[in-house]
Amino acid sequence: MLVNDINIVSELLIRDIRNNFHRNKWKYLLLSILICYMSIINSNQFEDASISIIELFYLNFKDVGFIDKYELSSVPTIWIIINVFVIFICGDALYYDSKLNLYLLLRVQKIHLYWISKTLFIILNIISTYLILFLVTYIVGLIYNLDSLHWNMRAVNIINDLRYVQVSEGELLITIFTLYVLTSISLTLIHVFLSLNLNSNYSFLIVAIVICLSIFINHPLLPAIHSMILKHTIFEPSHHLTLQYSICYNVLLSIFLFIAIYISLLKRDLI
Repeated sequence: MLVNDINIVSELLIRDIRNNFHRNKWKYLLLSILICYMSIINSNQFEDASISIIELFYLNFKDVGFIDKYELSSVPTIWIIINVFVIFICGDALYYDSKLNLYLLLRVQKIHLYWISKTLFIILNIISTYLILFLVTYIVGLIYNLDSLHWNMRAVNIINDLRYVQVSEGELLITIFTLYVLTSISLTLIHVFLSLNLNSNYSFLIVAIVICLSIFINHPLLPAIHSMILKHTIFEPSHHLTLQYSICYNVLLSIFLFIAIYISLLKRDLI
């Protein structure tokens, strides 16, 4: 029985990966082009000091931290684009199946296996999306002949947020990747949950608004705040938002949403 369940989940997962590539390949390309463009802009940002690839990663994925004045310049455009676009790519897992028909569910006959495969697909899709963004950033850095993955202290002294930060290159990359991936999983599951009760476009809009609220409202219960590296203690120790807290928050929220979505699917009596 267990082997058969694993085979069903595997088949569903492979199906989703294949269909997702055909459905969203242009979305991946567009997001990659945007990151490539931002990498080029950031690579040319400093005239007096060349930056290294590690600083390019920081510039591409940073936010605005805690802000005192709400001005247009305070809006972290690239941070919003990344967070919203990932949900745009990864958040339609259930929508397209329900849009097609219930044939798949009728074949599986087990909603829990169907939802497990969808959850695994969402996680793998988000991880692969950020790996692509990291790869694009790294390739642009190599093309521009930037230094290796080590701090360039001349550039660090120019970038205000990095001037007094004691963080290793590896710690920064792991922090960025971990916070973005876990936060995107939580936000995508929120979108999926809302899509079961609302029009998918409305649920996407609600999640996008929640993401934007995290820029101006510094509350740790807002999910999108946990992908904002400048609001964490490695950059701003006075506000006590730690990496450990963000990981626990996102894991617990994702588990809760996983269960809530499964219960919602059962209540719908789809099969």
